[in-house]
Order: sequence, then C-alpha cells, then structure tokens
Amino acid sequence: MNSGGRWKAIKSCNMFAVQANGRRILTIEGLAKDGELHPLQKAFWEHHALQCGYCTPGMIMAAAGFFEIYILHVTFSSHYVVSGFGEG
Repeated sequence: MNSGGRWKAIKSCNMFAVQANGRRILTIEGLAKDGELHPLQKAFWEHHALQCGYCTPGMIMAAAGFFEIYILHVTFSSHYVVSGFGEG
C-alpha cells in the first residue's frame, strides 16, 4: 500500500526493503485467510496454471493487485476468475 492509502503493485526486485518502511506489504503468503486459499490461488491450483516458484506467485499477486486497484471490493469465486480468462 502506498503512502496515500491506495494499493500499488510493485516488482520487489526493484525496491529496497528500506523503501517499504511504514508501508503495508502483501505477499503471496498473506492472501490465504484462516487456512483457506484466496480465490485466485484456488483458480490457479484447480486449472493447473502453475509455473515455477517465482512466476506463479508473481502472476497471482499481479492479478490480485489488478482486482484490488481496478475492481475494488468485488467478491469473486475461483470460477469467476477462470471464466474471465477463458477456458480454451
């Protein structure tokens, strides 16, 4: 989250840890709540959209950032997520 209180997706490789001082950081591990995967994580798992340990978290976090920034406060299921990308 940036200093203005809005979410901003960033590439962690382009930011020093000290630059995040005082900001809230959301990582792939923080998406799951109470042991339940986030709908994006579920959709990736259920539809075998997995890559390496770097790529998959990056894709999921980029998608989560997109939904948070552009489609605020939308509750969606893993089916909704997959239907948006098409099943072909």
